[in-house]
Amino acid sequence: MREVHLEKNQMLTVTIEDLTHDGSGVAKIDGYPLFIKDGLPGEEVRVKVVKVNKNLVLPE
Repeated sequence: MREVHLEKNQMLTVTIEDLTHDGSGVAKIDGYPLFIKDGLPGEEVRVKVVKVNKNLVLPE
């Protein structure tokens, strides 16, 4: 598994690339998906990392 070099409470600016089936925006950082509620493709958003594990990064 890849190691994520992100920390809880870290602030990131990401660009939403795609949508999930439930309408969440999807951005990627270091190859990991971030699911952003109400995000639209092409939008640049600032998010706060609330959880990091070996497979997933959860933004707020």
